[in-house]
Amino acid sequence: MKFEWDENKRAQVEAERGITQKDVEQAFSDERAFDFYDESHSINENRYIVIGLSSKGLLTVPYTIRERNGEEIYRIITAWHSTREEEKLYEEG
Repeated sequence: MKFEWDENKRAQVEAERGITQKDVEQAFSDERAFDFYDESHSINENRYIVIGLSSKGLLTVPYTIRERNGEEIYRIITAWHSTREEEKLYEEG
């Protein structure tokens, strides 16, 4: 998987929440990750959310998929430490 972020947003997430790109990539690599379509935020583009485990704990990561030169690129929108409701979704799988 190839990932990209808006550089300013990546820096903001890391500074405010302590979540790095490596942490986000770990959440995507989690075998138990819970992934779903985010209909309420898919106005101008299809958006998805993954909830997965990283070394920083359970993370929630909204993203979109873009194609460039025939390759899928996962564009990270933001990331946060999962809420209790999101933890429950993950546990229920």
